[in-house]
Amino acid sequence: MTDAVSLELLAFNLKLLARQRRKTILISAGQIEDKERMLPTIRDLHRLDADIYATPGTHRFLTANGVKATAINKIADEAPPNILTFLKDNRFDLVVNILTGDQDYDESSDARTIRRLSIENGIPLITDPDVAIATLRQVVK
Repeated sequence: MTDAVSLELLAFNLKLLARQRRKTILISAGQIEDKERMLPTIRDLHRLDADIYATPGTHRFLTANGVKATAINKIADEAPPNILTFLKDNRFDLVVNILTGDQDYDESSDARTIRRLSIENGIPLITDPDVAIATLRQVVK
């Protein structure tokens, strides 16, 4: 299966699910360059009336750029609401988890837990900004 076909299938499945109920998406968009590249696509996603949850840095960026999102704490923060409780309760329909390289907190532990729980709960997971952009573009078409 080619990458283009894989993206189209993922997007098709997300579109089918979207018809059933409003979607809840977690976005942790990585470095500022990744956030800037993803912004137009996230704006399009916001117009679809999806519930967008974002980690603190991504939330600040989205809010500053006019995109409404709900802030959610990182797992390492241990303060509610946090990503861990949402993942354990299977409350996300899609997770976009791009690493920042931030060494001020244990990013690798957070990312490992986010990715493991996403997979265990059957939540579509995107870990690359280019794949996120391509997939979300297919969803918002």
